[in-house]
Amino acid sequence: MAGSSHCSGSGGRQLLNSWLFGMGLLTAGGAIGGNITEPLNFEDVTNTRIVQNVSEVTNNEKSVDTGDFDRDGDMDVVIGVALADFGGRRNKLYRNDNGVFIEVSGGSIIPGFNGSDVTRVAYFRDFDSDGWVDIYLVNDSNSDNDKYFRNNHPGGVFDSFIDESNLRLPVAGDLGASCSGVAEDFNGNGSIDIYAGNYPFDSQDRMIFNDGDGMFTQVTNTHVPADSDYTVHIAAGDMNGDTKLDLLIGNEHDPQFIYYNDNQGAGSAEGDFSYTGSVQQIGPDQNGEVVLQPIDMDGDGDLDIYWSNAPGGGDRFLRNDGNDAGNQAILTSVDVLPSSVKSRATRKVTVADLNSDRRDDLIVMFETASNSRPVILRNVSTVDDVAFLDWTPGDAFPDGSLHKGWRAISFDVNSDLRPDIFLGGYNDDHFFDNVASNEVLDTDIGNVLPALYNADPVVVDGTLEEPGTGFLIPYRLEVLARGPQTLSTEEQLINAVTGDTSVKSFSLAGVANGGIVSAIAQSCGDVSLSILDSGMALLAEVDRGGAEVEEPVQIDAPGGDLIIEVALLDAGDCGDRVFNNGFE
Repeated sequence: MAGSSHCSGSGGRQLLNSWLFGMGLLTAGGAIGGNITEPLNFEDVTNTRIVQNVSEVTNNEKSVDTGDFDRDGDMDVVIGVALADFGGRRNKLYRNDNGVFIEVSGGSIIPGFNGSDVTRVAYFRDFDSDGWVDIYLVNDSNSDNDKYFRNNHPGGVFDSFIDESNLRLPVAGDLGASCSGVAEDFNGNGSIDIYAGNYPFDSQDRMIFNDGDGMFTQVTNTHVPADSDYTVHIAAGDMNGDTKLDLLIGNEHDPQFIYYNDNQGAGSAEGDFSYTGSVQQIGPDQNGEVVLQPIDMDGDGDLDIYWSNAPGGGDRFLRNDGNDAGNQAILTSVDVLPSSVKSRATRKVTVADLNSDRRDDLIVMFETASNSRPVILRNVSTVDDVAFLDWTPGDAFPDGSLHKGWRAISFDVNSDLRPDIFLGGYNDDHFFDNVASNEVLDTDIGNVLPALYNADPVVVDGTLEEPGTGFLIPYRLEVLARGPQTLSTEEQLINAVTGDTSVKSFSLAGVANGGIVSAIAQSCGDVSLSILDSGMALLAEVDRGGAEVEEPVQIDAPGGDLIIEVALLDAGDCGDRVFNNGFE
Protein backbone atom coordinates (compact mmCIF):
# COMPACT_ATOMS: atom_id res chain seq x y z
CA MET A 1 0.00 0.00 0.00
CA ALA A 2 1.10 3.58 -0.59
CA GLY A 3 1.34 4.39 3.09
CA SER A 4 3.39 1.32 3.98
CA SER A 5 6.27 2.23 1.67
CA HIS A 6 6.88 5.46 3.62
CA CYS A 7 6.76 4.17 7.23
CA SER A 8 10.38 3.30 7.92
CA GLY A 9 12.18 6.28 6.43
CA SER A 10 9.81 9.19 6.94
CA GLY A 11 10.85 11.89 9.36
CA GLY A 12 7.47 13.51 8.81
CA ARG A 13 5.66 10.41 10.03
CA GLN A 14 7.95 10.14 13.07
CA LEU A 15 7.15 13.73 14.03
CA LEU A 16 3.43 13.27 13.60
CA ASN A 17 3.42 9.92 15.39
CA SER A 18 5.32 11.38 18.35
CA TRP A 19 2.82 14.22 18.45
CA LEU A 20 -0.17 11.88 18.36
CA PHE A 21 1.29 9.63 21.05
CA GLY A 22 1.80 12.67 23.25
CA MET A 23 -1.82 13.64 22.65
CA GLY A 24 -3.05 10.16 23.58
CA LEU A 25 -4.60 9.89 20.13
CA LEU A 26 -2.26 7.24 18.76
CA THR A 27 -2.31 3.70 20.13
CA ALA A 28 0.54 1.18 20.12
CA GLY A 29 -1.07 -0.41 17.07
CA GLY A 30 -0.61 2.81 15.11
CA ALA A 31 -4.27 3.77 14.71
CA ILE A 32 -5.74 6.93 16.08
CA GLY A 33 -7.70 6.02 19.21
CA GLY A 34 -9.60 7.80 21.97
CA ASN A 35 -12.41 9.76 20.39
CA ILE A 36 -10.85 9.33 16.95
CA THR A 37 -12.38 6.22 15.38
CA GLU A 38 -10.72 3.34 13.55
CA PRO A 39 -10.73 3.28 9.74
CA LEU A 40 -13.11 0.86 8.08
CA ASN A 41 -12.28 -1.43 5.16
CA PHE A 42 -12.87 -5.01 3.98
CA GLU A 43 -11.10 -7.54 1.77
CA ASP A 44 -12.80 -10.48 0.05
CA VAL A 45 -10.95 -13.63 1.22
CA THR A 46 -13.63 -16.16 0.27
CA ASN A 47 -11.39 -18.30 -1.93
CA THR A 48 -8.89 -18.99 0.86
CA ARG A 49 -11.14 -18.96 3.93
CA ILE A 50 -14.25 -20.99 2.98
CA VAL A 51 -13.96 -24.71 2.17
CA GLN A 52 -17.23 -26.41 1.13
CA ASN A 53 -17.91 -30.14 1.01
CA VAL A 54 -21.57 -30.04 -0.03
CA SER A 55 -22.46 -28.66 -3.44
CA GLU A 56 -24.20 -25.30 -3.29
CA VAL A 57 -27.78 -25.15 -4.57
CA THR A 58 -28.56 -21.92 -6.42
CA ASN A 59 -31.22 -19.36 -5.53
CA ASN A 60 -31.23 -19.86 -1.78
CA GLU A 61 -32.77 -17.78 0.96
CA LYS A 62 -30.42 -18.00 3.93
CA SER A 63 -30.08 -17.15 7.59
CA VAL A 64 -26.67 -17.05 9.28
CA ASP A 65 -25.72 -17.44 12.95
CA THR A 66 -22.52 -18.00 14.92
CA GLY A 67 -21.52 -20.02 17.97
CA ASP A 68 -18.54 -21.98 19.24
CA PHE A 69 -20.03 -25.48 19.06
CA ASP A 70 -16.75 -27.32 19.74
CA ARG A 71 -15.53 -24.83 22.40
CA ASP A 72 -12.13 -24.34 20.78
CA GLY A 73 -12.25 -20.58 21.27
CA ASP A 74 -13.35 -19.45 17.81
CA MET A 75 -16.82 -18.90 16.37
CA ASP A 76 -18.36 -21.40 13.98
CA VAL A 77 -21.19 -20.72 11.50
CA VAL A 78 -24.59 -22.35 10.94
CA ILE A 79 -26.73 -21.46 7.93
CA GLY A 80 -30.41 -22.21 7.44
CA VAL A 81 -31.07 -22.62 3.73
CA ALA A 82 -34.39 -22.57 1.87
CA LEU A 83 -34.91 -22.50 -1.88
CA ALA A 84 -38.72 -22.29 -1.73
CA ASP A 85 -41.56 -24.29 -0.26
CA PHE A 86 -40.47 -27.29 -2.31
CA GLY A 87 -37.22 -28.14 -4.07
CA GLY A 88 -33.61 -28.88 -3.30
CA ARG A 89 -31.73 -27.08 -0.55
CA ARG A 90 -29.05 -27.90 1.99
CA ASN A 91 -28.46 -26.47 5.47
CA LYS A 92 -24.83 -25.74 6.21
CA LEU A 93 -22.53 -26.06 9.21
CA TYR A 94 -19.01 -24.58 9.09
CA ARG A 95 -16.31 -25.32 11.67
CA ASN A 96 -13.89 -22.44 12.19
CA ASP A 97 -10.33 -23.77 12.11
CA ASN A 98 -8.07 -20.79 12.89
CA GLY A 99 -10.03 -18.47 10.63
CA VAL A 100 -10.71 -21.00 7.85
CA PHE A 101 -14.30 -22.23 7.61
CA ILE A 102 -14.49 -25.97 6.91
CA GLU A 103 -17.94 -27.23 5.99
CA VAL A 104 -18.97 -30.30 8.03
CA SER A 105 -22.63 -30.39 6.98
CA GLY A 106 -22.51 -33.68 5.21
CA GLY A 107 -20.45 -35.71 7.67
CA SER A 108 -21.00 -37.67 10.88
CA ILE A 109 -20.89 -34.54 13.04
CA ILE A 110 -24.57 -33.76 12.39
CA PRO A 111 -26.42 -36.60 10.59
CA GLY A 112 -29.51 -35.54 8.66
CA PHE A 113 -28.76 -31.85 8.96
CA ASN A 114 -28.22 -31.14 5.27
CA GLY A 115 -31.34 -32.98 4.12
CA SER A 116 -34.30 -31.45 2.32
CA ASP A 117 -35.74 -29.32 5.13
CA VAL A 118 -37.18 -25.95 4.11
CA THR A 119 -35.32 -24.11 6.86
CA ARG A 120 -36.03 -20.42 7.38
CA VAL A 121 -33.80 -19.69 10.40
CA ALA A 122 -31.01 -21.61 12.15
CA TYR A 123 -29.83 -20.77 15.68
CA PHE A 124 -26.80 -21.61 17.80
CA ARG A 125 -27.99 -21.38 21.42
CA ASP A 126 -27.41 -23.25 24.67
CA PHE A 127 -31.03 -24.36 24.95
CA ASP A 128 -30.51 -27.05 27.61
CA SER A 129 -28.25 -24.92 29.86
CA ASP A 130 -25.32 -27.34 29.85
CA GLY A 131 -22.75 -24.78 28.63
CA TRP A 132 -22.64 -26.07 25.02
CA VAL A 133 -24.50 -24.53 22.09
CA ASP A 134 -27.19 -26.62 20.39
CA ILE A 135 -28.84 -25.98 17.00
CA TYR A 136 -32.50 -25.13 16.45
CA LEU A 137 -34.04 -24.98 12.96
CA VAL A 138 -37.21 -22.98 12.34
CA ASN A 139 -38.66 -24.84 9.38
CA ASP A 140 -41.51 -24.14 7.02
CA SER A 141 -44.01 -26.70 8.24
CA ASN A 142 -45.72 -26.73 4.86
CA SER A 143 -43.00 -29.30 4.26
CA ASP A 144 -40.94 -29.87 7.40
CA ASN A 145 -41.42 -29.45 11.14
CA ASP A 146 -38.90 -27.63 13.30
CA LYS A 147 -35.82 -29.55 14.42
CA TYR A 148 -33.61 -29.57 17.50
CA PHE A 149 -30.02 -30.89 17.42
CA ARG A 150 -28.49 -31.39 20.86
CA ASN A 151 -24.75 -30.88 21.31
CA ASN A 152 -23.27 -34.26 22.35
CA HIS A 153 -20.00 -33.85 24.30
CA PRO A 154 -19.06 -36.95 26.34
CA GLY A 155 -16.23 -36.29 28.77
CA GLY A 156 -16.32 -32.57 28.01
CA VAL A 157 -15.17 -33.04 24.41
CA PHE A 158 -17.40 -32.27 21.44
CA ASP A 159 -18.45 -35.36 19.52
CA SER A 160 -21.54 -34.69 17.41
CA PHE A 161 -25.06 -33.27 17.24
CA ILE A 162 -28.00 -35.59 17.94
CA ASP A 163 -31.48 -34.97 16.51
CA GLU A 164 -33.82 -34.84 19.54
CA SER A 165 -36.71 -33.01 17.85
CA ASN A 166 -39.35 -35.58 18.76
CA LEU A 167 -38.20 -35.66 22.38
CA ARG A 168 -38.05 -31.92 23.04
CA LEU A 169 -40.46 -30.11 20.70
CA PRO A 170 -44.26 -29.99 21.10
CA VAL A 171 -46.61 -31.41 18.45
CA ALA A 172 -43.69 -33.07 16.70
CA GLY A 173 -42.14 -29.64 16.08
CA ASP A 174 -45.00 -28.25 13.98
CA LEU A 175 -44.93 -24.48 14.48
CA GLY A 176 -46.72 -23.61 11.25
CA ALA A 177 -45.60 -22.48 7.81
CA SER A 178 -42.83 -20.26 9.16
CA CYS A 179 -41.03 -17.64 7.13
CA SER A 180 -38.98 -16.32 10.05
CA GLY A 181 -38.37 -16.65 13.76
CA VAL A 182 -36.48 -15.33 16.74
CA ALA A 183 -34.76 -17.09 19.65
CA GLU A 184 -34.65 -15.05 22.88
CA ASP A 185 -35.63 -15.29 26.55
CA PHE A 186 -39.09 -13.73 26.45
CA ASN A 187 -40.39 -14.76 29.89
CA GLY A 188 -37.28 -13.92 31.91
CA ASN A 189 -36.53 -17.41 33.23
CA GLY A 190 -32.98 -17.41 31.84
CA SER A 191 -33.61 -19.88 28.99
CA ILE A 192 -34.04 -19.32 25.26
CA ASP A 193 -37.58 -19.47 23.83
CA ILE A 194 -38.71 -19.56 20.17
CA TYR A 195 -41.16 -17.29 18.37
CA ALA A 196 -42.10 -18.34 14.82
CA GLY A 197 -43.55 -15.82 12.33
CA ASN A 198 -45.88 -17.57 9.91
CA TYR A 199 -46.57 -16.32 6.41
CA PRO A 200 -49.53 -17.86 4.50
CA PHE A 201 -52.68 -15.79 4.56
CA ASP A 202 -54.81 -16.37 7.68
CA SER A 203 -51.80 -17.79 9.48
CA GLN A 204 -51.11 -17.64 13.22
CA ASP A 205 -47.67 -16.84 14.67
CA ARG A 206 -46.63 -19.27 17.38
CA MET A 207 -44.44 -19.37 20.47
CA ILE A 208 -42.87 -22.13 22.56
CA PHE A 209 -41.33 -21.60 25.98
CA ASN A 210 -38.19 -23.36 27.17
CA ASP A 211 -38.29 -24.81 30.70
CA GLY A 212 -34.52 -24.30 31.06
CA ASP A 213 -33.51 -27.87 30.20
CA GLY A 214 -34.29 -27.64 26.50
CA MET A 215 -37.83 -28.99 26.81
CA PHE A 216 -40.36 -26.79 24.96
CA THR A 217 -44.06 -26.12 25.65
CA GLN A 218 -46.59 -24.56 23.27
CA VAL A 219 -47.95 -21.24 24.66
CA THR A 220 -49.44 -19.70 21.53
CA ASN A 221 -53.06 -19.64 22.70
CA THR A 222 -52.26 -17.86 25.96
CA HIS A 223 -49.32 -15.61 25.04
CA VAL A 224 -49.52 -14.60 21.35
CA PRO A 225 -52.02 -12.16 19.81
CA ALA A 226 -54.51 -13.78 17.46
CA ASP A 227 -53.45 -12.75 13.97
CA SER A 228 -53.92 -13.63 10.33
CA ASP A 229 -51.15 -11.54 8.80
CA TYR A 230 -48.48 -12.55 6.32
CA THR A 231 -45.37 -12.37 8.50
CA VAL A 232 -42.00 -12.49 6.76
CA HIS A 233 -39.59 -11.29 9.46
CA ILE A 234 -39.41 -11.15 13.26
CA ALA A 235 -37.00 -9.20 15.46
CA ALA A 236 -36.83 -8.63 19.21
CA GLY A 237 -35.87 -5.57 21.22
CA ASP A 238 -36.95 -3.54 24.24
CA MET A 239 -38.79 -0.79 22.38
CA ASN A 240 -40.20 1.06 25.41
CA GLY A 241 -37.34 0.70 27.90
CA ASP A 242 -39.14 -1.47 30.47
CA THR A 243 -36.40 -4.19 30.31
CA LYS A 244 -38.75 -6.70 28.62
CA LEU A 245 -38.16 -7.91 25.07
CA ASP A 246 -40.83 -6.78 22.60
CA LEU A 247 -41.45 -8.15 19.10
CA LEU A 248 -41.18 -6.31 15.78
CA ILE A 249 -43.46 -7.92 13.20
CA GLY A 250 -42.48 -7.35 9.55
CA ASN A 251 -45.28 -8.28 7.16
CA GLU A 252 -46.08 -8.55 3.48
CA HIS A 253 -49.57 -7.50 2.29
CA ASP A 254 -50.35 -6.36 5.86
CA PRO A 255 -49.45 -3.53 8.28
CA GLN A 256 -46.30 -3.58 10.43
CA PHE A 257 -46.56 -3.99 14.20
CA ILE A 258 -44.82 -3.95 17.57
CA TYR A 259 -46.07 -6.54 20.07
CA TYR A 260 -45.33 -5.32 23.61
CA ASN A 261 -44.24 -7.74 26.31
CA ASP A 262 -46.51 -7.40 29.38
CA ASN A 263 -46.56 -3.62 28.97
CA GLN A 264 -47.39 -1.85 32.26
CA GLY A 265 -48.28 -5.24 33.76
CA ALA A 266 -51.30 -5.59 31.49
CA GLY A 267 -50.44 -9.18 30.63
CA SER A 268 -50.52 -12.23 32.87
CA ALA A 269 -46.72 -12.13 33.35
CA GLU A 270 -43.49 -11.41 31.47
CA GLY A 271 -43.63 -13.20 28.12
CA ASP A 272 -47.32 -12.44 27.56
CA PHE A 273 -48.04 -10.52 24.34
CA SER A 274 -51.76 -11.38 23.98
CA TYR A 275 -53.53 -8.90 26.31
CA THR A 276 -55.71 -5.99 25.17
CA GLY A 277 -53.55 -3.10 23.95
CA SER A 278 -50.42 -5.17 23.31
CA VAL A 279 -50.28 -4.33 19.59
CA GLN A 280 -49.04 -1.05 18.08
CA GLN A 281 -49.34 -0.53 14.33
CA ILE A 282 -46.30 1.36 13.02
CA GLY A 283 -46.71 1.16 9.27
CA PRO A 284 -49.27 0.64 6.50
CA ASP A 285 -49.95 -2.38 4.30
CA GLN A 286 -46.93 -3.23 2.20
CA ASN A 287 -47.06 -5.20 -1.03
CA GLY A 288 -43.70 -6.82 -0.42
CA GLU A 289 -41.46 -8.13 2.34
CA VAL A 290 -40.57 -5.76 5.19
CA VAL A 291 -37.77 -6.23 7.73
CA LEU A 292 -37.85 -4.15 10.93
CA GLN A 293 -34.44 -4.08 12.64
CA PRO A 294 -34.07 -2.45 16.09
CA ILE A 295 -30.93 -0.33 16.56
CA ASP A 296 -30.00 2.52 18.89
CA MET A 297 -28.71 4.67 16.07
CA ASP A 298 -28.19 7.94 17.92
CA GLY A 299 -26.91 6.58 21.24
CA ASP A 300 -29.72 8.10 23.31
CA GLY A 301 -30.53 4.81 25.06
CA ASP A 302 -33.68 3.77 23.20
CA LEU A 303 -34.10 1.55 20.15
CA ASP A 304 -34.82 3.09 16.76
CA ILE A 305 -35.92 1.03 13.73
CA TYR A 306 -34.27 0.46 10.37
CA TRP A 307 -37.01 -0.51 7.90
CA SER A 308 -35.80 -2.45 4.86
CA ASN A 309 -38.19 -2.82 1.98
CA ALA A 310 -38.01 -5.71 -0.48
CA PRO A 311 -40.29 -4.09 -3.11
CA GLY A 312 -37.63 -1.43 -3.60
CA GLY A 313 -39.81 1.49 -2.59
CA GLY A 314 -37.14 2.93 -0.35
CA ASP A 315 -35.75 1.98 3.05
CA ARG A 316 -36.70 4.11 6.06
CA PHE A 317 -35.37 5.09 9.44
CA LEU A 318 -37.75 5.49 12.38
CA ARG A 319 -36.31 7.47 15.28
CA ASN A 320 -37.53 6.54 18.77
CA ASP A 321 -38.58 9.75 20.52
CA GLY A 322 -39.56 8.21 23.85
CA ASN A 323 -42.87 6.78 25.06
CA ASP A 324 -46.46 7.98 24.99
CA ALA A 325 -48.90 7.80 27.90
CA GLY A 326 -49.48 4.11 27.21
CA ASN A 327 -45.73 3.35 27.42
CA GLN A 328 -45.52 2.64 23.69
CA ALA A 329 -42.71 4.01 21.54
CA ILE A 330 -43.18 7.31 19.69
CA LEU A 331 -41.58 6.71 16.28
CA THR A 332 -40.74 9.49 13.83
CA SER A 333 -39.67 8.86 10.23
CA VAL A 334 -36.55 10.91 9.44
CA ASP A 335 -34.85 11.23 6.06
CA VAL A 336 -31.25 10.30 6.86
CA LEU A 337 -30.51 7.38 4.53
CA PRO A 338 -28.15 7.66 1.55
CA SER A 339 -29.51 7.11 -1.94
CA SER A 340 -27.84 3.70 -2.26
CA VAL A 341 -30.52 2.11 -0.03
CA LYS A 342 -33.50 4.07 -1.29
CA SER A 343 -34.04 2.66 -4.75
CA ARG A 344 -33.27 -1.06 -4.69
CA ALA A 345 -34.95 -4.13 -3.22
CA THR A 346 -33.38 -4.66 0.20
CA ARG A 347 -33.46 -7.85 2.22
CA LYS A 348 -32.14 -8.56 5.72
CA VAL A 349 -30.15 -6.07 7.77
CA THR A 350 -27.28 -6.95 10.13
CA VAL A 351 -26.36 -4.71 13.05
CA ALA A 352 -22.71 -4.62 14.19
CA ASP A 353 -20.13 -2.13 15.44
CA LEU A 354 -17.73 -2.60 12.54
CA ASN A 355 -15.11 -0.03 13.54
CA SER A 356 -15.22 -0.31 17.34
CA ASP A 357 -16.49 3.24 17.92
CA ARG A 358 -19.36 2.06 20.17
CA ARG A 359 -21.92 2.87 17.47
CA ASP A 360 -23.76 0.13 15.62
CA ASP A 361 -23.32 0.08 11.86
CA LEU A 362 -25.50 -1.73 9.32
CA ILE A 363 -24.92 -4.31 6.59
CA VAL A 364 -27.84 -4.13 4.15
CA MET A 365 -28.43 -7.05 1.80
CA PHE A 366 -29.98 -6.71 -1.67
CA GLU A 367 -31.65 -8.78 -4.32
CA THR A 368 -31.88 -7.05 -7.68
CA ALA A 369 -31.40 -8.19 -11.22
CA SER A 370 -28.25 -6.25 -12.09
CA ASN A 371 -26.67 -4.95 -8.87
CA SER A 372 -27.05 -6.84 -5.61
CA ARG A 373 -23.86 -5.56 -3.98
CA PRO A 374 -24.40 -5.28 -0.20
CA VAL A 375 -24.17 -1.81 1.30
CA ILE A 376 -22.27 -1.02 4.50
CA LEU A 377 -23.88 1.93 6.27
CA ARG A 378 -21.36 3.51 8.59
CA ASN A 379 -22.99 5.04 11.64
CA VAL A 380 -21.64 8.54 12.19
CA SER A 381 -24.53 9.72 14.37
CA THR A 382 -24.48 11.92 17.43
CA VAL A 383 -27.37 12.29 19.85
CA ASP A 384 -28.39 15.48 18.05
CA ASP A 385 -27.61 14.42 14.49
CA VAL A 386 -28.52 11.00 13.04
CA ALA A 387 -26.36 10.26 10.00
CA PHE A 388 -25.20 7.32 7.86
CA LEU A 389 -22.49 7.13 5.22
CA ASP A 390 -22.33 4.49 2.50
CA TRP A 391 -18.91 2.94 3.20
CA THR A 392 -18.85 -0.02 0.82
CA PRO A 393 -15.41 -0.59 -0.72
CA GLY A 394 -15.67 -1.41 -4.41
CA ASP A 395 -12.81 -3.90 -4.39
CA ALA A 396 -14.48 -6.17 -1.83
CA PHE A 397 -18.08 -5.62 -2.94
CA PRO A 398 -18.14 -4.99 -6.71
CA ASP A 399 -21.31 -4.23 -8.64
CA GLY A 400 -23.15 -7.25 -10.02
CA SER A 401 -24.90 -10.31 -8.66
CA LEU A 402 -21.95 -12.12 -7.01
CA HIS A 403 -22.96 -11.23 -3.45
CA LYS A 404 -26.71 -11.36 -3.89
CA GLY A 405 -28.16 -12.67 -0.67
CA TRP A 406 -30.40 -12.59 2.33
CA ARG A 407 -28.33 -12.27 5.47
CA ALA A 408 -24.83 -11.59 6.79
CA ILE A 409 -23.32 -12.00 10.24
CA SER A 410 -20.44 -10.02 11.74
CA PHE A 411 -17.92 -11.26 14.31
CA ASP A 412 -14.18 -11.18 14.98
CA VAL A 413 -12.86 -14.27 13.23
CA ASN A 414 -9.10 -13.87 13.69
CA SER A 415 -8.90 -12.12 17.10
CA ASP A 416 -7.58 -8.83 15.69
CA LEU A 417 -10.40 -6.88 17.43
CA ARG A 418 -11.94 -6.03 14.04
CA PRO A 419 -15.40 -7.50 13.31
CA ASP A 420 -15.38 -9.41 10.02
CA ILE A 421 -18.34 -10.33 7.78
CA PHE A 422 -19.65 -13.78 6.81
CA LEU A 423 -22.29 -13.48 4.09
CA GLY A 424 -24.88 -16.14 3.30
CA GLY A 425 -25.21 -15.51 -0.41
CA TYR A 426 -28.09 -16.35 -2.71
CA ASN A 427 -25.82 -18.60 -4.77
CA ASP A 428 -22.80 -19.08 -2.50
CA ASP A 429 -21.24 -18.06 0.81
CA HIS A 430 -18.62 -15.31 1.16
CA PHE A 431 -16.20 -14.09 3.80
CA PHE A 432 -14.73 -10.59 4.19
CA ASP A 433 -11.80 -9.74 6.43
CA ASN A 434 -11.86 -6.36 8.17
CA VAL A 435 -8.46 -4.97 7.21
CA ALA A 436 -6.50 -1.75 7.60
CA SER A 437 -7.14 1.03 5.12
CA ASN A 438 -4.48 2.59 2.92
CA GLU A 439 -3.01 5.12 5.40
CA VAL A 440 -0.67 7.93 4.33
CA LEU A 441 0.67 11.22 5.68
CA ASP A 442 -0.29 14.37 3.84
CA THR A 443 3.42 15.31 3.77
CA ASP A 444 4.27 12.00 2.08
CA ILE A 445 1.66 12.15 -0.65
CA GLY A 446 3.52 14.47 -2.95
CA ASN A 447 0.97 15.33 -5.61
CA VAL A 448 -0.58 11.93 -6.27
CA LEU A 449 -2.22 9.27 -4.13
CA PRO A 450 -3.15 6.49 -6.56
CA ALA A 451 -5.81 3.78 -6.45
CA LEU A 452 -8.57 5.48 -4.53
CA TYR A 453 -11.52 5.60 -6.86
CA ASN A 454 -13.30 2.23 -7.05
CA ALA A 455 -10.65 0.75 -4.79
CA ASP A 456 -9.93 0.71 -1.07
CA PRO A 457 -10.72 3.70 1.15
CA VAL A 458 -7.81 6.04 1.85
CA VAL A 459 -6.89 7.55 5.22
CA VAL A 460 -4.84 10.76 5.26
CA ASP A 461 -3.17 11.80 8.53
CA GLY A 462 -1.68 15.26 8.77
CA THR A 463 -1.65 18.62 10.49
CA LEU A 464 -3.42 21.95 10.11
CA GLU A 465 -1.77 25.17 11.26
CA GLU A 466 -3.54 27.35 13.80
CA PRO A 467 -3.61 30.87 12.31
CA GLY A 468 -1.39 33.39 14.04
CA THR A 469 0.37 30.89 16.31
CA GLY A 470 2.33 28.48 14.11
CA PHE A 471 0.91 25.57 16.13
CA LEU A 472 0.13 22.35 14.22
CA ILE A 473 -3.12 20.55 15.00
CA PRO A 474 -3.45 16.87 13.91
CA TYR A 475 -6.36 15.77 11.73
CA ARG A 476 -7.48 12.63 9.97
CA LEU A 477 -9.42 12.50 6.69
CA GLU A 478 -11.02 9.28 5.44
CA VAL A 479 -12.26 9.14 1.84
CA LEU A 480 -14.16 6.45 -0.05
CA ALA A 481 -15.10 7.06 -3.68
CA ARG A 482 -16.97 4.53 -5.77
CA GLY A 483 -18.77 4.63 -9.08
CA PRO A 484 -20.49 2.49 -11.70
CA GLN A 485 -17.21 1.28 -13.20
CA THR A 486 -15.67 -1.85 -11.77
CA LEU A 487 -12.10 -0.87 -12.68
CA SER A 488 -10.32 2.45 -12.96
CA THR A 489 -6.77 3.40 -13.93
CA GLU A 490 -6.78 7.21 -14.18
CA GLU A 491 -8.67 8.50 -11.17
CA GLN A 492 -6.51 9.59 -8.25
CA LEU A 493 -6.41 11.87 -5.23
CA ILE A 494 -4.10 14.84 -5.77
CA ASN A 495 -2.82 17.09 -2.99
CA ALA A 496 -3.77 20.62 -4.03
CA VAL A 497 -1.64 23.30 -2.34
CA THR A 498 -3.80 26.34 -1.55
CA GLY A 499 -1.40 28.45 0.48
CA ASP A 500 -3.76 28.53 3.48
CA THR A 501 -2.11 26.21 6.01
CA SER A 502 -5.27 26.03 8.16
CA VAL A 503 -7.02 24.34 5.21
CA LYS A 504 -6.04 21.17 3.36
CA SER A 505 -7.57 20.68 -0.09
CA PHE A 506 -7.53 17.48 -2.12
CA SER A 507 -8.61 17.05 -5.73
CA LEU A 508 -10.47 13.86 -6.63
CA ALA A 509 -10.23 13.54 -10.39
CA GLY A 510 -12.42 11.76 -12.92
CA VAL A 511 -15.38 10.81 -10.73
CA ALA A 512 -18.09 9.08 -12.74
CA ASN A 513 -21.58 10.52 -12.95
CA GLY A 514 -23.74 8.56 -10.52
CA GLY A 515 -20.91 7.52 -8.24
CA ILE A 516 -20.68 8.33 -4.54
CA VAL A 517 -18.06 10.11 -2.50
CA SER A 518 -18.07 9.60 1.28
CA ALA A 519 -15.68 11.38 3.61
CA ILE A 520 -15.06 11.87 7.33
CA ALA A 521 -12.78 14.46 8.94
CA GLN A 522 -11.68 14.26 12.60
CA SER A 523 -9.37 16.24 14.85
CA CYS A 524 -8.75 17.09 18.48
CA GLY A 525 -9.81 20.58 17.36
CA ASP A 526 -12.94 21.76 15.56
CA VAL A 527 -12.84 21.24 11.79
CA SER A 528 -15.29 21.51 8.92
CA LEU A 529 -15.49 19.31 5.82
CA SER A 530 -16.57 20.42 2.33
CA ILE A 531 -16.94 18.90 -1.13
CA LEU A 532 -16.81 21.28 -4.09
CA ASP A 533 -16.83 20.86 -7.85
CA SER A 534 -13.84 21.80 -10.01
CA GLY A 535 -15.16 25.33 -10.33
CA MET A 536 -15.15 25.63 -6.51
CA ALA A 537 -18.95 25.63 -6.27
CA LEU A 538 -19.99 24.12 -2.94
CA LEU A 539 -21.77 20.75 -3.27
CA ALA A 540 -21.92 19.74 0.40
CA GLU A 541 -20.58 21.00 3.71
CA VAL A 542 -20.76 19.88 7.32
CA ASP A 543 -19.75 21.51 10.59
CA ARG A 544 -21.34 19.90 13.63
CA GLY A 545 -19.32 22.15 15.91
CA GLY A 546 -17.00 21.35 18.77
CA ALA A 547 -13.64 19.64 19.20
CA GLU A 548 -13.21 15.91 18.52
CA VAL A 549 -16.54 15.74 16.63
CA GLU A 550 -16.64 13.71 13.42
CA GLU A 551 -17.58 15.69 10.33
CA PRO A 552 -19.20 13.29 7.81
CA VAL A 553 -20.39 14.13 4.31
CA GLN A 554 -21.57 12.13 1.30
CA ILE A 555 -22.67 13.17 -2.17
CA ASP A 556 -24.02 11.50 -5.27
CA ALA A 557 -21.31 12.63 -7.64
CA PRO A 558 -22.32 14.79 -10.65
CA GLY A 559 -19.28 13.54 -12.57
CA GLY A 560 -15.95 15.19 -13.26
CA ASP A 561 -13.36 16.48 -10.79
CA LEU A 562 -14.16 17.24 -7.14
CA ILE A 563 -12.38 19.10 -4.35
CA ILE A 564 -12.41 17.86 -0.73
CA GLU A 565 -11.48 20.43 1.93
CA VAL A 566 -10.71 20.09 5.65
CA ALA A 567 -10.56 23.44 7.47
CA LEU A 568 -9.48 24.15 11.05
CA LEU A 569 -12.07 26.36 12.77
CA ASP A 570 -10.81 26.22 16.36
CA ALA A 571 -7.77 24.48 17.83
CA GLY A 572 -9.78 23.61 20.93
CA ASP A 573 -8.08 21.84 23.81
CA CYS A 574 -5.37 19.98 21.93
CA GLY A 575 -2.94 19.92 24.84
CA ASP A 576 0.72 20.73 24.22
CA ARG A 577 0.82 21.92 20.63
CA VAL A 578 3.60 21.34 18.14
CA PHE A 579 5.45 24.13 16.32
CA ASN A 580 5.86 23.63 12.59
CA ASN A 581 9.61 23.19 13.20
CA GLY A 582 9.30 20.63 16.02
CA PHE A 583 8.01 20.35 19.54
CA GLU A 584 7.29 23.38 21.68
